[in-house]
Amino acid sequence: TDTTQLTYSLTGPRGSEVSNLPFAQDQLLNLPAGTYQLTIAGVGTATGSYSFQLLDVATAAVPITPGSPVNGVLDNLGRETDIFSFNATAGQRFFFDAQSSGTGVNWSLVGPLGNTVFSPQPFADVDTTTLTLTGTYTVRIIGLTSNTTPINYTFNVVPVTDTTQAINLGETITANLQIGQKRNYIVTAPSGTLVTFDPLTNNPNFT
Repeated sequence: TDTTQLTYSLTGPRGSEVSNLPFAQDQLLNLPAGTYQLTIAGVGTATGSYSFQLLDVATAAVPITPGSPVNGVLDNLGRETDIFSFNATAGQRFFFDAQSSGTGVNWSLVGPLGNTVFSPQPFADVDTTTLTLTGTYTVRIIGLTSNTTPINYTFNVVPVTDTTQAINLGETITANLQIGQKRNYIVTAPSGTLVTFDPLTNNPNFT
């Protein structure tokens, strides 16, 4: 629901988890077992209808395979949150490739312990990221409450593996750089060797 006149609060075994948050503010909570009370309240004398979902991330998440594009639709006027999960081991690196327009959409990544890898941000590419824990990671595609129509989206969690290769001076190197990847080349040169980098490819996106 797109409103600034409602708030929500959540209390449970530990006491207050959130208090009087704006209705449109997304919040991810790592809760212990127990019984909770969710309270919706108006700001001042505000009244009116509203709609929401309270999602269990573990059961709502759709498993995905890194390297395979994911297509989806944010329904409920484009305001819902879609949840996906993938497994990774500590030290693995991924490029988060937003392949469609990010208008009206945020996304975030949460680690196995509920730790934030990247906070909700506009739906755009996230550069190569090294994951530090082994376990299940959660991607959330978050529709803004100001949306008025369903929104299509596509993304890919792309595994990244850098390479290292020995080369010789004067050797022509031909290779294909993958998204988010770095290719390292090792060359041995005698003392006093004068060298120049000779780019044979016209691509201003390479460094």
